[in-house]
Amino acid sequence: ELGFIYNNYLMTCPRYEHPNQLGSNCSPCSNVAPTIIFNQNNFPVLALGAAGSRRITSSILQTISNVIDWKLPIDEALNTPRIHDLLNRKVWLEQPIFSEELRKLLKKKFRKIIVKSKKHYKMAAVQALQFDEKKNCSGAADPRREGNWVVI
Repeated sequence: ELGFIYNNYLMTCPRYEHPNQLGSNCSPCSNVAPTIIFNQNNFPVLALGAAGSRRITSSILQTISNVIDWKLPIDEALNTPRIHDLLNRKVWLEQPIFSEELRKLLKKKFRKIIVKSKKHYKMAAVQALQFDEKKNCSGAADPRREGNWVVI
């Protein structure tokens, strides 16, 4: 009746009186996080977003760190193994990031460590564009899911 279709994540919105209920004048919960990173000259360095529900934020943050902190090109940044912690004190790790040393460190904070296969589908799929200092653009689609990029 309203003329639009909700994203399927809105199925998690409460149907009872709640600030995040599905209805007018309410703010539904969302993990959507389209992100643009600018340099000191106010020029975009990185534009990215992801599909993946609650794993969006951790995947975007790790991608940004891979590009900004570790100076990786965007395609390599998306290919690195990921880690995602859950509110129930569980943590997911993709292979080959898992090691005995890391397990010992994580065991101090998390009650359960779940090792996922390399480039696991359950991790968020980041799509991104990276701009260099000459304003050239390159992009990458996360290998965890289907995707592609094009600059027009």
